[in-house]
Amino acid sequence: MAADVGFSPRVIACPSCPKCGTRMLLVHIFPDSPGHDRRTYECPRCEHEITEIFQLERGATEAA
Repeated sequence: MAADVGFSPRVIACPSCPKCGTRMLLVHIFPDSPGHDRRTYECPRCEHEITEIFQLERGATEAA
C-alpha cells in the first residue's frame, strides 16, 4: 500500500540541461515563500544545476 504523503501523486516535469541537453533530475524541494517551492534540478551527465521557484497549485496550499 502506498504511503499518504499529503498530496496527490503527479509527475513533476524536469527540464532538459541547458549545457548538454540531458533530462535533469529533481534533487531537492524546499518550501519558499507562501504558496511556492524552491526546486533544484541536477544533470546526471554533466552535473549542471538549476534552481527555480515554483508556484504551487491553489488546492495544494489550502490542504496543508
